[in-house]
Amino acid sequence: MAVQDVSSQEAIEQACTANPLVEAEVVDAATIKYNIATVPSFVFVRGNQVQDQLEGADPAALSDKVAALQQLPPQPGAQQGSGLAQGGTAAAPAAGAGVEGRIKYLLDQYPVLLFMKGVPDAPRCGFSRKVVEALRDIQVPFHAVDILADEELRAGVKAYSDWPTYPQLHVKGELVGGCDIVLEMKVG
Repeated sequence: MAVQDVSSQEAIEQACTANPLVEAEVVDAATIKYNIATVPSFVFVRGNQVQDQLEGADPAALSDKVAALQQLPPQPGAQQGSGLAQGGTAAAPAAGAGVEGRIKYLLDQYPVLLFMKGVPDAPRCGFSRKVVEALRDIQVPFHAVDILADEELRAGVKAYSDWPTYPQLHVKGELVGGCDIVLEMKVG
């Protein structure tokens, strides 16, 4: 859907250059922190406070919200583009860090990380389902990433870990293994 109004397009471009764009697949913490349920979603944060939110692709509403927020007086001592990292969470990978930077970021963020097909409540393969069940059975809190949602990430994780199949369980940044290994560990 294209933005109809040229001035609205300019306002959107200005807002995007002054503020970070965060992809939910890269910074899952943002999705959780701001309760994002719809894609696309726009969260307007100033300092550490949410000023406004918009769910869905509505260029006119987005343009109106950007224009309204641009009318607010600057905050004393505020730096433009300071974004999410100021809240004490680990900084997202730098722009251009590539898929390896995204993988390292995820591994640093989550002590137990499962790269799987689908999501824990709706696995898209039997092996992923078995690993999720095993982790839940032994009550291990974990974070899951759906590798089917991002082909670049899917290929990148295989290369990064030098492990050809999914799911892949990583603990404290180290590859533990796939379904067979996790099931053996559960029994042992």
